[in-house]
Amino acid sequence: MDLNITYKIQNVRSLNLSQEIEKTRKKINALTHESSDVIFIINAQVGQHKKTVQREFMTCKNGPYITYFNSNSSRAAGVGIAIKLGAKVEVLDIEKDNYDRTLILKTMTNNELITLVAFYDTNENKDNHLNNIDTLLRRMDILQGTIIGADFNNFSDNIRDQRGHQARPHYRTKATLKHAQWKQDHRFMDIYRLNYPDGKDLTYIKDGLDRKRIDNGTRLDKFLVTEDLLDKTVEIIHTKDHFYTKEYGMGDNPFDHGSVQLKYNVVRTEAGPG
Repeated sequence: MDLNITYKIQNVRSLNLSQEIEKTRKKINALTHESSDVIFIINAQVGQHKKTVQREFMTCKNGPYITYFNSNSSRAAGVGIAIKLGAKVEVLDIEKDNYDRTLILKTMTNNELITLVAFYDTNENKDNHLNNIDTLLRRMDILQGTIIGADFNNFSDNIRDQRGHQARPHYRTKATLKHAQWKQDHRFMDIYRLNYPDGKDLTYIKDGLDRKRIDNGTRLDKFLVTEDLLDKTVEIIHTKDHFYTKEYGMGDNPFDHGSVQLKYNVVRTEAGPG
């Protein structure tokens, strides 16, 4: 594997233009704050304003970014993937579902075939959208080299992935079983939990609670990768939502999830003469 790239997940809590453009512009600047090469945009709600939002990504202060969306509604769901201009990422194929939940880009990244999946799961006790990821990847003949950046609206480990709640399984039992099956089959693996077995990072705190609290919340936003992309040297960084609120003055239109960054710096070792 030869991969030198940074990925980021952010639930943006809507990029629609129901409010003035300046508020959306602040969110885009906050979203691109780290200048990550690839950003998985969750809960985009772009709707009919897709072209305007795409133009804002091209002109944002931390860009420019080329964006791809599966976000037909301006009121719910929606996902996107932003790729920084100049990043060594070439899009080869695109697939999406009909529910504004899944967007898949098959790419050539640093001469590696890498498939990106932006995903936003429902909070209902269903597993159909998770199953649809498998269906779409089969349609594209993708078996490995896959990174899912998502808000799964679910935690599988009721001890390490939540605090401040009763230590009981997540109510989304069907989704929890699907995640367990993926893990058992070595299909998609939680790279954070494998690299940080005792990690206590959380990504979501309910509205109304102090955004700086560390004793309450859940880890809903995460990267799952196929086994060939597991690597002990990757760096995974969690940033609380209150950081972006303060940095970009988003007090009246903030994120309600923290971000997750996944940084690969893996260089293939060339074999010498035998």
